[in-house]
Amino acid sequence: MSEKGGKGFFGKVVAALRRRLPRTRKFLFFTALPDITYKGTLAARGFDMVALTLENIDEALSWRKPEVVRHLRGYIEKGFAGWYAALGDEVVGYAFMAVAGTEPVKVRHIYIHPGEAGSMMVYTRPEYRIFGVGPALTKEISAKAAAMDSVDTLVVWGAPVHERWSESLKAYGMMPAGRLWILEFCGRPIIRYTSGSPVKR
Repeated sequence: MSEKGGKGFFGKVVAALRRRLPRTRKFLFFTALPDITYKGTLAARGFDMVALTLENIDEALSWRKPEVVRHLRGYIEKGFAGWYAALGDEVVGYAFMAVAGTEPVKVRHIYIHPGEAGSMMVYTRPEYRIFGVGPALTKEISAKAAAMDSVDTLVVWGAPVHERWSESLKAYGMMPAGRLWILEFCGRPIIRYTSGSPVKR
């Protein structure tokens, strides 16, 4: 059996059972004032930053599983902004950002509120993670948010087990803003509890 329950029929059965059993998801979230000075962080590291669109996402992310690309395509269809980082012809990572309108919006598991932009996903190909592509993409998102008149706060989140990522966020101005616990049953959230924040996350 391969990692995380396997990829065959048995693995799919295990994954389906895990989704149906009660489980608790935990998240840390951070906030910061968007910072326009981070613009060009990827270029300084030798990477290009290109907008993801419905026309280029399939080709740009063809190295990911088709079901993952379909999921990410859904974000673009919802109006979220996405970008990929490239080294020459090779795509090395990508990131998405959502901006709240006049009402709070749930982005994956986290609510973002009017005046906020949320970094919803940052992913780097494993072989390029030592080059700081993920943190650079997050900085670029900060610069993109700072250029928007409607945004005054950037919200970033991750699982508590990602300690290295949390430390990286703190290193460039992201402040811990609270924790979120979600109790799920059959894949649906039953109880949400936010601590350390004056607003619901």
